[in-house]
Amino acid sequence: MAALKLSDNALKVLERRYLKKDENGKIIETPEELFRRVAKAIAQADKDYGKSDKEITGVEEAFYHIMTEMEFMPNSPCLMNAGKEFGQLSACFVLPIDDSMESIFETLKATAMIHKSGGGCVYKNSKIFTSYCGLEKIEVLYNKLKKEKPEERISNNETFIDLTKDSILTFSFSKRTGKFSKDKIEKIWHYVLPKERVFSIYFEGNSKVTTSDWHPFFVFHNNSIIEKRADEIKSGDWVVFSNKSTLENWQFRDYREIKEIKIDEDIGWLLGYFLGDGSIGPYLNKLRLRFFDESDETLNKAAKILSRLTKRNYKIQKDSRNKTHYIAIYDPKVIEFFREVTGVLGEKRKINIPTAIFKSPLTVINSFLAGLIDSDGYISKEKIRFTYASSSQEFIEELSSLLSLFGFRTSTRRKKPRKDKWLVMHELNLDTQEQLARLWGMVKDYLVNNLRRERLEKFAIEYSRYTSRSCPLSFTEMEPYLNKIGLVTKGSQIHRESVKIKDKLFWLARWKWDEGVSLDKVLALIKTILTFSDRLIPAEKEKLKMWLLILPTLQRVTKIKQGNASGDFYDFTVARNNNYLSGENAFAVVHNTGFSFSRLRPKNSVVKTTGGIASGPVSFMKVYDSATEAVKQGGTRRGANMGILRVDHPDVLEFITCKDNNKQITNFNISIAITDEFMQKVKNNEEYDLIEPHKQNIVKRINAKEVFDLIVKQAHKNGEPGVIFIDRMNEFNPTPKLGKYESTNPCGEQVLLPYESCDLGSINLAVLYKKTSPGRYEIDWERLKEVVHLSVRFLDNLIDVNKFPLPQIEEATKKTRKIGLGVMGWATLLIRLGVAYNSEEAIALAEKVMSFVLNEGLEESKKLAQEKGVFPVFEESTYNKKEGGIRLRNATLTTIAPTGTISIIAGPCSSGIEPLFAISYYRNVMDNDKLVEVDPLFEEIAHERKFYSRELMEKIAETGSVENIEGVPEDIKKIFVTAHDISPEWHVRMQAAFQKYVHNATSKTINFPHDATIDEVRKAYLLAYELGCKGITVYRDKSREEQVLNIASHELKESPKLAELEPGKISPRPRPEVITGTTTKVSTGCGNLYVTINIDEENRPFELFTQMGKAGGCAASQLEALGRLVSLAFRSGIEVKSIIEQLRNIRCPSPSWEKGQRIFSCSDAIARVVEKRLVSSANNHAPVEVAEVPMKHSHNDEGLSVDTNAHGDIVGVCPDCGGALRHEEGCVKCHACGFSKC
Repeated sequence: MAALKLSDNALKVLERRYLKKDENGKIIETPEELFRRVAKAIAQADKDYGKSDKEITGVEEAFYHIMTEMEFMPNSPCLMNAGKEFGQLSACFVLPIDDSMESIFETLKATAMIHKSGGGCVYKNSKIFTSYCGLEKIEVLYNKLKKEKPEERISNNETFIDLTKDSILTFSFSKRTGKFSKDKIEKIWHYVLPKERVFSIYFEGNSKVTTSDWHPFFVFHNNSIIEKRADEIKSGDWVVFSNKSTLENWQFRDYREIKEIKIDEDIGWLLGYFLGDGSIGPYLNKLRLRFFDESDETLNKAAKILSRLTKRNYKIQKDSRNKTHYIAIYDPKVIEFFREVTGVLGEKRKINIPTAIFKSPLTVINSFLAGLIDSDGYISKEKIRFTYASSSQEFIEELSSLLSLFGFRTSTRRKKPRKDKWLVMHELNLDTQEQLARLWGMVKDYLVNNLRRERLEKFAIEYSRYTSRSCPLSFTEMEPYLNKIGLVTKGSQIHRESVKIKDKLFWLARWKWDEGVSLDKVLALIKTILTFSDRLIPAEKEKLKMWLLILPTLQRVTKIKQGNASGDFYDFTVARNNNYLSGENAFAVVHNTGFSFSRLRPKNSVVKTTGGIASGPVSFMKVYDSATEAVKQGGTRRGANMGILRVDHPDVLEFITCKDNNKQITNFNISIAITDEFMQKVKNNEEYDLIEPHKQNIVKRINAKEVFDLIVKQAHKNGEPGVIFIDRMNEFNPTPKLGKYESTNPCGEQVLLPYESCDLGSINLAVLYKKTSPGRYEIDWERLKEVVHLSVRFLDNLIDVNKFPLPQIEEATKKTRKIGLGVMGWATLLIRLGVAYNSEEAIALAEKVMSFVLNEGLEESKKLAQEKGVFPVFEESTYNKKEGGIRLRNATLTTIAPTGTISIIAGPCSSGIEPLFAISYYRNVMDNDKLVEVDPLFEEIAHERKFYSRELMEKIAETGSVENIEGVPEDIKKIFVTAHDISPEWHVRMQAAFQKYVHNATSKTINFPHDATIDEVRKAYLLAYELGCKGITVYRDKSREEQVLNIASHELKESPKLAELEPGKISPRPRPEVITGTTTKVSTGCGNLYVTINIDEENRPFELFTQMGKAGGCAASQLEALGRLVSLAFRSGIEVKSIIEQLRNIRCPSPSWEKGQRIFSCSDAIARVVEKRLVSSANNHAPVEVAEVPMKHSHNDEGLSVDTNAHGDIVGVCPDCGGALRHEEGCVKCHACGFSKC
């Protein structure tokens, strides 16, 4: 094989970052040995699949060949670590907040506990209500669903069933309105919990909820609804239960039909009546159905309904043994109907409410309740109380749950028999005038028994006596409303007599004295206040109506027990409000488990466990940013982060502007996750909801277009935030049953589920061409096909040999086996083919090339699936179809990732799918000489076409572009276009063309000239959405130099006095209390530098501060260090001229001019300001230009510094080599040494 040909740049990058070094830092590996190490390590994966040593050697040779021929290059971690002990090969991860955060951030505690133990959940015998099965125990529901759908296992004690594709609904609660609405169940979970994690909360009325310790409830506390965990709940707390708003959202509208009998209102009443006073049993060798009662009223109604069913007349008979009457039915069809619907045969002690009733219209349910009351209901003559008794405890619990669902606050009890032979009875009770009035409203059209009708109606009307049931609402909360309707509450009159409001009297003194108040009285008062509609604003009316819903259903905690259950617990993931109704015989509002661990509560929200205030997502980003700054990946590859916030998060406005000052959050790229709904609201100029992610309630509505305009404005200002279209990403999620996408890697091209990692690699299109005739070339499709197949195998093998940093990452990655094969050298290939980047021909060719790569990649993945098996969760993926499905080894195959470093190694070639950044540019070398660097392909063609000259190359290097350069043929100008020669529209269209055939996403920067308008940036964002891009990143040339300096925020803090040093040693002077100074602005190649020099009372220089608008990360820290050292020198009495001599003429890649003077660097600028303010001013003459002194850079990479030009997209100085950092491929990178923030 021919010797490996590498450019000087490639060799420097390999030496700096990739080649093995000994403990002293000496390189002990050649580039050929590096590629051999990688090829051998990756090929070893085939051992596990039965390959022979000979076959593995063949695979190794093929891998080595595509790398050394520069046809394919894997991601940087693979080049660094393959074949080494460290062995971590993944390019990117998406991690949820892990358990270690518990001890650091209280606001992340609940999320960490969800991750650790599976989340808040309810015991297996807890009842729930769903559109799937009506009222049912949650364990029974889970087991029913498990027979129909696959069960996913997260761990030994955590499984779930995905319901996202189903339409199973339940009720969820809005804390804002107090109402319940239909909400979609997305998952049902099963956990196994130990005793110590379990709490049982008991309520008055004998209801109970058994749940995990940190499980949150809604609690009415100090006149508002708060959240309390189960282990925080105390006896006496008032907990929110279901209310009557569920009736407004009842989804069942159609009559059910069983055994050809339609269950309408008559049959509903008959079923209720039967469960109270009916039986089925054998009689004379056949089955008989009978109804019993002491009066004829109800039996007459039953006889009429039965006659309609059977076309027969039924006679009411008297039982000779007692005073009761009965009807007997022998019709097999009717008997079979009652048996199937009720399940009753013979022994009646274990009866249930028919499932068909739960799934019937409300009128049928009302008639069913009326039938129950007509049979065995009891309404007290004097007390405001309704009672229903049954020998079946399970039936009473179900009836209690049904009434609780509709907002009734029930109580149940076990009643001992008065005689030995009598059965144990179970009672359900309702009290308060409000509850009996609502019950009357539901059953009055169907109730037959005259005595019960009379008594229930009596309690339903306005009643002069109130029940003793108390209400937790305070008088001070109601007082402003009383004042609004004209009632004086501050005087003594309210203490002496009842107050009259309209025609009603209210004694309020005891309530005002904090001695309690009747619930009935408070509800009557609220209803009366609401009649003064003209005196109340809408928000006040809404709050009063919310109290009317919530107050009657509050239940007080009576006791708490820990550890009286263990084992199977269950939970729902509910789409909108993150809660649902559950309990053992009444429905409390309980929270559900979500699968997103990144949803931090907004700034200033209350942390329930501490009473503290949450600091919000942006503050946590700053913490992670600091951690990333301190921790580097093996010392060779810096960590980078992607910070993403949904556009409907309450802190979205703060997030959009969080990088307004580039000194903060420098290790994060930030993006806004934009939904399709939001984009539609932008189009229509409408408001949208901001959702508090912890509680899932709407906290505010803001205008979508204004938010979108702010995103665009900030992107125009400094390139961030970017945008990801999160719904579009999830639309192409191949494994939606594992969860929804929420985040991407730092450059946005790889969207992943929690704990997933991805292995990336790129095909170098710049070398995959063949010559067809002199000066004419075409793509070598056959070789491209071979390289695609080998690359897919390489990346799939990489998963098997990878040493993952966490077991969770290994499990998640191997479940889906996602890979990301992309391309680089696209612009170089287009130039070789004679195609302009900004042309229809290039767009069409992009689609052709990427579709070819995807289709051939799919073919290889299918082949690997046959050879090694499909990815483990294939059966639950979107590929698993009865018709048209394909069996794949990998859930995703293609990604267009940044190729900053690997494109330098494989070069000369362009990065990713980006255009060239410059045709020619200057490179600084030793002794400040300049060398002109020219794109190799341009130089080749210039020699062939005989227009090459050094003078022309130098002229091009001044701008980097040939667009306006004389002496370059027009056809050459057409194909040699740089990023800023191309309009943003062409950039977006090129990204969209590749995105059509990319499983994941595409990393690309949409470049704008410096004078681009905000509206032009807006058009690019909208075009990206319209053309199907999954995200967009923009950068306007030199935009990061335009940060506004905030002088007020740069406080000068008093330095602590240093301890006295030993004699003969220099000690800095202590800082006086008051100090004065001046601030000078200097233009540098990196932006405007502000230098503040303060002097003490003796007119001696004391301290120096610097601030640069665009500086962040290393640049900011270096400037701060420089300022501190100069200040230390000032305070220690070092001669000012000596300081100037040390700083003058130090050079950086971005020199500039300031009032006719050349400013070589920030250090040089500081020296000139010090000279002007301290030396020249003291001598009272104009500053004298000092002759330039050639200086070497302080690092050892003299040959790597790049002199930039007007179209270079420079965003700063490389922290590794001092070269120019450029914005490309949605990332920041250095072309000199390969440094990349991604």
